[in-house]
Amino acid sequence: MPDNIPDVTKIIPDYITYPNKFKTYKWYKPFFVGILTAVFYFLGSIVNTILVFIIELITGSKTSVLSALAQGGYDSFDVYTAPGAIATVGSVVWMLIALILAVRIVKDRPFHSYSSSSGKGWSWGIFFKCFFPALLICGVPNAAYIVLIDGRAGDPRFTIAGLILCTLLGPLQCVAEEYIFRGLFMQTFGSWFKVPIIAIVLQTMIFASAHPYNFVGVLEIWVAGIGLGIIAWLAKGLESSCAFHIVNNMTVFYLTGFGFGQIQSQVGWRDFFLTFACYVVYILVLDKMSKKGWLR
Repeated sequence: MPDNIPDVTKIIPDYITYPNKFKTYKWYKPFFVGILTAVFYFLGSIVNTILVFIIELITGSKTSVLSALAQGGYDSFDVYTAPGAIATVGSVVWMLIALILAVRIVKDRPFHSYSSSSGKGWSWGIFFKCFFPALLICGVPNAAYIVLIDGRAGDPRFTIAGLILCTLLGPLQCVAEEYIFRGLFMQTFGSWFKVPIIAIVLQTMIFASAHPYNFVGVLEIWVAGIGLGIIAWLAKGLESSCAFHIVNNMTVFYLTGFGFGQIQSQVGWRDFFLTFACYVVYILVLDKMSKKGWLR
């Protein structure tokens, strides 16, 4: 068997500490991956900004999406127009592209090891096994909450181009965040400290710092970061956390885009407890699925 391919024929290794299974992996190599990812992301952000600027010029937008983004927070968050979708969710997708390029250059371990510890990489079968429970546990309650509690906020915000781009880029934004936070960061911390819970908490700290919410909102992001970390750990791969992340975000994007509720930086306690309940139930369901051998 080649040196760079771990033996997973008997038991699937722990996902969080998985990088240590590769002989080409060294504790310092994630620094190179991280630096190159940051460089490629910076370059991609420049391309993304130019693209948004060109689209705004062509469409004659009166309100600059780029100016709104510079104000910070989520009160100006726009996934509903073509320039808005590219500027917000599209900009995050560049993180995934940047990571793929960085891993190809450093070659400390294969990219599929970020997807799962099965040795087989990403599994669409597992993704869909997790997607439908996520839809019932997270999507339906959140949709009901937004429609019945938040209610109608105004006319639909979507343009046709915005709806198409949100549909295409929104899921990729969620996947990009999972590969960076639950993949690169969590697995790196796991390879260093060899204690999964420490890795889960540390990546959550970074994840929370990247979201400009109020105090309750930051607590909600802590729940999300820890919950998604546990989800990936239980399922030994990112398919399960990507499924939940996509359902959660796209439910909000679609409903706010069609005029229900709105995305904002101020989060209330009811939102927090709903998020907490969704993660707890999903984790319990995944634990049952894992014990029955349905996830690997």
